Amino acid sequence: MQLYIFKPSKMQLVFISLMYSLLLVALYLGNWPPGVKILLSILIFLLFLYETSKLRLKYANSVLAVRHQAGQWQIKTRSSWLDAKLYKSVFISDWLLILHFKHKNKKFCTSISHDVLDAISFKDLRTKVRLDA
Repeated sequence: MQLYIFKPSKMQLVFISLMYSLLLVALYLGNWPPGVKILLSILIFLLFLYETSKLRLKYANSVLAVRHQAGQWQIKTRSSWLDAKLYKSVFISDWLLILHFKHKNKKFCTSISHDVLDAISFKDLRTKVRLDA
C-alpha cells in the first residue's frame, strides 16, 4: 500500500499572493474614487486572508492524504479514512494533478502541485493516476 501525505504548497501560496497583488495594482491604476478604492482594497485583503487560510487550515472536505493499493483508493479527510473511487476526469501534468474522488454521495476534489510531495512520490502518484484514470 502506497501512502501519499500532502504538505502545504508554497507554489499555491505564491500564485494566490501574485494574483491578489495584481488585482490591487489594477484597482489603484483605475479611475476610481478614493473611498471606493479603500473599500475594495479591504474586500480584496479579506478575500486574500480567506484563500490563504484554506491552504493552512484543513476543512472537513479537504483531502489530506491518499492511499493506493491494487486499484483501490482511500482518502484521508480531517475526520477519517474513506474508501473512494477515482473519477476519470483528472488533470495530469508534470507539475500539477487535479483529482476527483467520490465516496458514497460525496465528491472530493484536490489539487496536488509538485511541491506538495517529494519528487519521487509525485511521479509515482502521477503514474498510478494515469493507469487508473
